[in-house]
Amino acid sequence: MVEYGDQIALSFENKGRLKKVCDLNKSRTPMVAKVMVDEYTQKASESFDYDFDGENKFYPFEFPNELKNADFNILCIVGASGSGKSVFSKYFGQQKELHWDNTKSILSNFDTPDDGIERLNSVGLNSIPTWCKPRNVLSIGEGFRADLARQIESGCVIDEFTSTVDRNVAISCSKSISKYIKNKGLKKCVFVSCHKDFIDALQPDYVIDLDDKCVYDTRGGLRQRFEISIYEICSKQNVWDIFKHNHYLSADLNMASRCFVAFYNNELVAFISLLPLPNGYIENGYKVHRLVVLPDYQGLGIASKLLLWFANVLEKTNCKLYIRTSHIKLKNFLQHNKNWVETARSGQVSPPMMLKDTRVRKERIAYSFKYIGEYDEKLNEQDVTLYCEKHKNKKTRQLSLFDM
Repeated sequence: MVEYGDQIALSFENKGRLKKVCDLNKSRTPMVAKVMVDEYTQKASESFDYDFDGENKFYPFEFPNELKNADFNILCIVGASGSGKSVFSKYFGQQKELHWDNTKSILSNFDTPDDGIERLNSVGLNSIPTWCKPRNVLSIGEGFRADLARQIESGCVIDEFTSTVDRNVAISCSKSISKYIKNKGLKKCVFVSCHKDFIDALQPDYVIDLDDKCVYDTRGGLRQRFEISIYEICSKQNVWDIFKHNHYLSADLNMASRCFVAFYNNELVAFISLLPLPNGYIENGYKVHRLVVLPDYQGLGIASKLLLWFANVLEKTNCKLYIRTSHIKLKNFLQHNKNWVETARSGQVSPPMMLKDTRVRKERIAYSFKYIGEYDEKLNEQDVTLYCEKHKNKKTRQLSLFDM
């Protein structure tokens, strides 16, 4: 088991560590909605012994004085359906209405290509083929991320946040958004949801919990734990078939490569294959042949963590890890990480290649990197469980994966 970070408290249960700012009070003045009492409403009310006179009254929560001058990057409003979340969120503003031009790709709906790429990456929507699709053909999870990419800005209000998506998507997307908001210095971003499992991943400054009828100061009180299980596989092509459609270039797999998969929360999330060197230029090394994270789990930093872990394992055996990529986000990560350095070939134009749909790709700029970090014993003090068809659940030290 490979562990990163602190613990993700999916149920937001560790409230005892958080600072309670204040209680919430109900307004004495109700909101009233009137309807006509007809045979339909009369039959329904009589059937359930409900005394109904045509008036629906709701007593909203008052805005607490303690938050009037609060400075924050991220704030969450959570509570059960019907608790008044949407009404309360109006204290902070209105949600931005979106219009998508479905004659264009989702990327073409942004102000500039660079702005679109940065924003789509910020919500964990890193698939280049997905960027080229119109909004109306995206999956629910992809559409959710695309909408967020256009909505996130200072002062934004996002209602029904993560309400319609898989919970793994909710958590991975929340982690990506949190990083983007804080890196950009965005202020007063408000997220409204009936769920609470994403809170630790989003890392808000305040949580307004309408179920508890109080406000929590969560700054420094939320912790995350990130665990990945890594398995080496023998049925390379069968497993690669699950991932190949999400690879941004060729779908081919070199059968000479060593292939591994990663699990997060017992779900298959990533694939990485490594090709051994030497060749004419490098001795005692491996290069990354394929690296794919499934779309629903992009944004958790899984790719970068896998690269770090394998590079560290190789460093122990006096081997080096190399990677060459044209992927924009991965290139940016490697360029800004002190453990990676660009090689002499970085930035050179790669020759044309055959793509998976038989088209020939034009020449492209690719970036090459070498891992130069020192071996970190703490990173590899855990065991990793290898899965092989011949040896199920065989436990071995991580370092033995590359013992020569």
